Amino acid sequence: MGAEAGQQLTDIIRRKELERECGEGIFAWGIGNSVGPAIRYARSTKSVPDLETLFTPMKAAPKSIDVAPTSIVMWLGFVSEQGETELLPPHMLVTSRGQSELGLQKRSHYALICKSSHSLMSQRHNEAIDHRAARNLVSSNPVGASQVTSVVRYSYSESIEASYPVLFRAQLVGQAFVRLALPVLLTGSSLSKYRDVCAAQTREDWMTGMIELRGSAAPQRTLGFQRSLFSDTN
Repeated sequence: MGAEAGQQLTDIIRRKELERECGEGIFAWGIGNSVGPAIRYARSTKSVPDLETLFTPMKAAPKSIDVAPTSIVMWLGFVSEQGETELLPPHMLVTSRGQSELGLQKRSHYALICKSSHSLMSQRHNEAIDHRAARNLVSSNPVGASQVTSVVRYSYSESIEASYPVLFRAQLVGQAFVRLALPVLLTGSSLSKYRDVCAAQTREDWMTGMIELRGSAAPQRTLGFQRSLFSDTN
């Protein structure tokens, strides 16, 4: 994980902690690549009772397009397992840059649905990942250098070179992985409201800001998001 949509990682983690607190431990983490098939495969394997997400910072410097994007998109919805478009819960905020590296409009983005009973900002356990001990779950191939999010099988390692520190952990719950939908380009007043939300310091400020931000952009639809997104599909 690293800088995204013009925000530094420390700022993203801080606002995700507010999201987690407002969602009774549940938060969404946006990712740029699809890992849905690998997660479905993992869930079908009886030897994998629970799926855990380990969050590690990127070692490479962030791309300039992530640090200073030309536009920012907020994703209001997701595609359910039934193929229907539904709204994300009101406490969740997932954004991305609005354009690809080729300058094309960004048309796809994804999210992991996570749950943690502990703060994302105080989980340091002096753990680290040795990338050589991680293998892609489905193919058993080594994790590639360009793979940002991967579903892996990990072998125990005592290597002193395990240099990817684990900043925090979370369980994947409910639908676990979603393809996002209903992108809204943030401009003018909506961009200002978004920045206010990102600057929130308390849960109350977060939810108040999210209501205002969603109200300025959300489609006028009544959707049963909680049932499909959080239901246990194991």
